[in-house]
Amino acid sequence: MSLGRGPSCESWLAFCPRENLEDLDVANAAPLLSEKQHGDTRLSAPHFRMAIMFLAYALSKNTSLPIYVMHPYGTDDDLSAWKSGTCQHIVSQFFCASIFPLIDSQVTWDLRLTDLVNLHQTIIEEWDDWVDAAPRSWKQDGWLLTRAPAAVACRYGQNQPIASSDPQAHTLEARNWHAERAYPYIRYISVAIATDITCIRVKRWIEVPNDEIIQVHGVVYDSPDPAIRER
Repeated sequence: MSLGRGPSCESWLAFCPRENLEDLDVANAAPLLSEKQHGDTRLSAPHFRMAIMFLAYALSKNTSLPIYVMHPYGTDDDLSAWKSGTCQHIVSQFFCASIFPLIDSQVTWDLRLTDLVNLHQTIIEEWDDWVDAAPRSWKQDGWLLTRAPAAVACRYGQNQPIASSDPQAHTLEARNWHAERAYPYIRYISVAIATDITCIRVKRWIEVPNDEIIQVHGVVYDSPDPAIRER
């Protein structure tokens, strides 16, 4: 479920099988999700509604945000009647009336870093208790009991120079990378390499005698690669 985006970054909330989070070996052995192998990877309407309600509950725990949830699990337990609907429909049913106009008037909520850290910690601490207290009808298909939320941040960029011949550029690129990313938390890296190299067809050759090359450069090599070339 998409949560939002920042500069060159997207934030998602994924609901992973608990065994994948408890044992990374299981997660590492699991194949990447794909629509062809696993079907639609989006949340169903009932599961989306559950996720929205938990997210609202978690945000309401932050005292610096003007959010109050009157009914943590809503007022309608008939899952078959649940539709994704609009954000306004969900908010109008489950948020305090005094907060609803504020939420309805803005498309996004701008959270500070401290708010995101607070939300992260609340998700970790509150999920199990929130699931335990959920209505019995929410747990019948087993999804809520076998999943746990995991925050996913996707960092992206383009037109980043690599393999520069300038050592200062290497140092700057490394410093920027480590300032924005941490290897222990990176699961996958995808890189697309594009170059500005062009070529032209050789129409004719001019042979240069080795003696002339030696006079200019002092030596002749059999390869341009300094790692393997020989005189």
